Amino acid sequence: MNLTNNFNNSLDDIKYDKAIFTKNHIYRKISNLLNTYDVYVLTTLDDNFVWEKTESYNDIFIHHTSVDFGELRCVTENKPYLTIYKTYEDVATDLMIYNGSNNLVWDKLSINLDINNLVTISLLEIPNHINLVKDNDIFTTLEPLHGWDNLCERIPPDNNDKDNNDKDNYPDMNDGESIHSRDLVVEFPYVEYRIDPYDGEWYSKDEFNKYYGALSIWDHQDPKKVLKREEFCHFTNTFGYLDEKKFIFLFKQYEKTFQ
Repeated sequence: MNLTNNFNNSLDDIKYDKAIFTKNHIYRKISNLLNTYDVYVLTTLDDNFVWEKTESYNDIFIHHTSVDFGELRCVTENKPYLTIYKTYEDVATDLMIYNGSNNLVWDKLSINLDINNLVTISLLEIPNHINLVKDNDIFTTLEPLHGWDNLCERIPPDNNDKDNNDKDNYPDMNDGESIHSRDLVVEFPYVEYRIDPYDGEWYSKDEFNKYYGALSIWDHQDPKKVLKREEFCHFTNTFGYLDEKKFIFLFKQYEKTFQ
């Protein structure tokens, strides 16, 4: 029992901006809709690397080290291997080869490389993946993603008379005072903000780009995509009891309604 407690505490203490290295795997923490976090492992899907949600990460307890994502760059073209560089002030100092099962060892480069001369991406730019069929039980604790309780039972407000009276008090748009007020309207430029999935705060597009060095996370947090993910969670929670073939067929039909 004490081992489990120690494991949870050590995982809780790891920050979201850290990549977690064990003997054979690389993990990261991502906040979820329950105001906690899920653990994702770096793995391959259809010959491409993805961060896949996992429930099997006990090796973190056995031994792990963590590195800031800002200090890591990778090359994804050498399939099925991922070449990861550890950097310091834009200089690659160490190299690691990763395929999801090999022993992870940092090799010190005999000659430091300028990372800007290499075609690399951040590990944060690797897309996330959740297997809805495999992990449909993870959404059972989510609240239903409805709006109002029952749209058919919505009752109009009782103060209709007050609303009608207010209409009589609207200014005449033809008088001089109304025209003058309309001329004083100042329009401010619209700035869109999106929520960061790791700290739950809102940032502009420029702030996302400056912090992550790319716009992949900004695109990932598009409101339409967030809505689709939430609706897919609700769908899985509702129909997760079906067998795999029926679930996949029904999910594909449901997914078409978002296109």
